[in-house]
Amino acid sequence: MKSNTYSYVLILAALVMSIGTFAQAQLPTDVTITADIPFPFIVGNTTLGPGKYVIRSGEDPDNDFIVIRGESGHPAVMVLVVGNELQTVPTQTELEFDRYGDQEFLSKILVGGIDNDVQLEGSRAEFKLMKRGLKPRVHRHPAVLQRGTAKKK
Repeated sequence: MKSNTYSYVLILAALVMSIGTFAQAQLPTDVTITADIPFPFIVGNTTLGPGKYVIRSGEDPDNDFIVIRGESGHPAVMVLVVGNELQTVPTQTELEFDRYGDQEFLSKILVGGIDNDVQLEGSRAEFKLMKRGLKPRVHRHPAVLQRGTAKKK
């Protein structure tokens, strides 16, 4: 019984620590990220064409999703995100993609000067590829960070 109590205390401590990490790990609300992506890519279950995109945190108080809006008639996509504390603070803002053959999946956002990344919820298509045992080729694409930008309502 003593062993079970100790295990429960450890699990509870780990959960409390991870909740604290997730709370601070999202995209700050005063940040706008822009990127010109030269290839089609998948976010959640939506395929977006090449073009210029703006990424902002969502309007919810928990800040646990982001909105990606494209120019030139590209659809807007809302996707759930979680964060992880990084060992090294990135100096540049970049978007990280997982490539499987000719399919690109936006998987992570690294924000220059912030010690947490923003990981996007995976898509069904990517999960199917991983289930087949395929490994992605991970690559990063530069993005531009703007601080102190007001969100559009």
